[in-house]
Amino acid sequence: MKALLILATATLGIGATAQAQNAHRLMHDAHDIKHDRHDIHKDVKEIRGEKKDIAKDKADLNKDRKDATKDRTDLNKDNKDIAHDKAEIRQERTEQNADVKKGDYKDAWKEQKDINAERKDINKDRADRNADFKDLKKDRKDINSDKRDLGKDRQQLKHERKDLQQDKKDLNKDKQQLIKDASSN
Repeated sequence: MKALLILATATLGIGATAQAQNAHRLMHDAHDIKHDRHDIHKDVKEIRGEKKDIAKDKADLNKDRKDATKDRTDLNKDNKDIAHDKAEIRQERTEQNADVKKGDYKDAWKEQKDINAERKDINKDRADRNADFKDLKKDRKDINSDKRDLGKDRQQLKHERKDLQQDKKDLNKDKQQLIKDASSN
């Protein structure tokens, strides 16, 4: 009988120890879940901030693209003006040649100087326009590169968000399991 009493006491002691260890483990798991949730909320906040930055960058890119289009329109207008000026120069040269044939050399010489000065101005305008066009091309290239980078960033944020949602599901599952384990003990 005494042996039976000792055996019953030992069994109760082992059960209580196991229950205490289980409760301690559950408490640690709940604490870990709380920290993981905090980290997830922090990550979600960062993702939202990055999304806002991406949206702002996209708006800036669209504005840059509109500006580039306007600049290209201005360049096309300049090209038309240059073509018109060249036509006028040809006309003046034709008139000058007619004057030379008549013998009006002094007027022809003065007109030739004026024409040459206009031609220099036109060539300078053309060089400026070509430089502007190169700059526009480079800007467009940069804009497209930035757009690709934004797309990659957006895709990465999407993947991070999926991972966070999966982590949240896993945490909720762990929490439910902990609650279930705690209620069964």
